[in-house]
Amino acid sequence: MQAPKQAPGLFRTAVGGQGSTLTNAFASLQSPHVSGCGHMIAKGELLAARVPAPGEQGVTWEMCALQSGVYMVVTNCDYQHPHEEVVPGEGFVEFHYSLGGETRLSLQAGATGKLDLGESFMLVCRQDRGTHYSVYFPPGPRRLVSIYIHPGILLSQLDIDFAALNERQQSFFVDRSEQIVIHEMALTADIFTAVKAVLDNPFEAGSRLRFHASKCWELLCLSSRELINAGSLSDTDLRITAKDLKLLERARAILASELGQPPTVEALARAIGTNTNKLKSAFKAIYGMTVFEYGLRERMTHALNLINTEGASASEAARAIGYSNQASFSTAFKKFYGYSPRDARRR
Repeated sequence: MQAPKQAPGLFRTAVGGQGSTLTNAFASLQSPHVSGCGHMIAKGELLAARVPAPGEQGVTWEMCALQSGVYMVVTNCDYQHPHEEVVPGEGFVEFHYSLGGETRLSLQAGATGKLDLGESFMLVCRQDRGTHYSVYFPPGPRRLVSIYIHPGILLSQLDIDFAALNERQQSFFVDRSEQIVIHEMALTADIFTAVKAVLDNPFEAGSRLRFHASKCWELLCLSSRELINAGSLSDTDLRITAKDLKLLERARAILASELGQPPTVEALARAIGTNTNKLKSAFKAIYGMTVFEYGLRERMTHALNLINTEGASASEAARAIGYSNQASFSTAFKKFYGYSPRDARRR
């Protein structure tokens, strides 16, 4: 019987070969024997390259070296095939931020077994040298940012008082007899926003690399604070889970579809199964505007489209987005766009 075909590896394997460490993979980026690393950018200590994923068409990993001992890998793609790789321990503190795509970890004997992390998470871990785990990504979209930093750099650059940490927190910074330490946390709104900015980086070449570097340090500051405060977080802290993201997307879809009878915040919260305070705070954190502002934007956009492309009158557009009074609609329209519905038609 033919043995099952092994899933292709990830960026370590693609650059450094089977069993390569992260450090070796980054050191190999500029080696003559490494082929296919396109869009290589170097700015002082900063280095970035796009590495093609084996067995995939048009899929690349973005590998960024920000200095010796600080690395970032950005995965923003759609896998056609599963990918699996063994990750050797090097003592780095690792921060992994996922906004999409299922992730499975398989830890070696003596650790905690298998972890199915779902699609949206923040994971902090550190592997002693001599340890390893296996990471598996099934086919599908993948939006993931990973940062690897030497613990000494993290402690010194962010002025972390090691002595003030509890034993669990200290375990992320020192070797403790070949162990793997993992802590999963919900994404906070500010961390979510920074991760999304990395994934949606609008720049190219050197500006792109500088932007990645700035966001990397922002994420390290925010995430280290979360790790240190993990035992004393208050109930009022805004924390966004994968379930929350799905609820917010449902809320956004309702606002974009129920234009003629826009729901109140209370009704919208009931419809998606959450409370009004969580809906209002999380919605603004993720979408950058309040529930009312988002709903108003959708309604006014629809009204403008009716007037401009379908030849609707002001009164018809008003009724379509829930205004019973044309004068009130005209006032709101002009306040939003800076010109009246009549002027919109002329334009």
